Amino acid sequence: MAKIKEMVEGPEIKITGRRGRFEIVKTVVNTFIDFEKDKKGREIGFKYPVETLPGGKKLYISRPGRKWNFDFKVEIPPDCGLEEGRHEQIAILLRRTKNWEDFPRLWQMITNLYHCLNNDVDSMLQENPIS
Repeated sequence: MAKIKEMVEGPEIKITGRRGRFEIVKTVVNTFIDFEKDKKGREIGFKYPVETLPGGKKLYISRPGRKWNFDFKVEIPPDCGLEEGRHEQIAILLRRTKNWEDFPRLWQMITNLYHCLNNDVDSMLQENPIS
């Protein structure tokens, strides 16, 4: 794989409300195609803001991921406490939770995200605040 020399920031990709997987994938892939079509070269990387975190930091997805097709990587800011955000790391953090009262609501939010029942984390947290 060629070394990335330049990172170009693309437009924000905002997925909210109840949207199925196909519609989410279509939105993300079309954003990649529309923005990257005129920017050729294997030495260019792309990053797209997808969420504003507490404190104003941005959560990005970057391309290319491990593959060169439409693969991407979620960039987790180091101070979020999720390490690199790998599935195993998140599972360990969930197992270490100390607030068991909030856990059923947290698990329901994760389940809703996974099944694309609600894709707006901010609105879910407003409806069901958890610590």
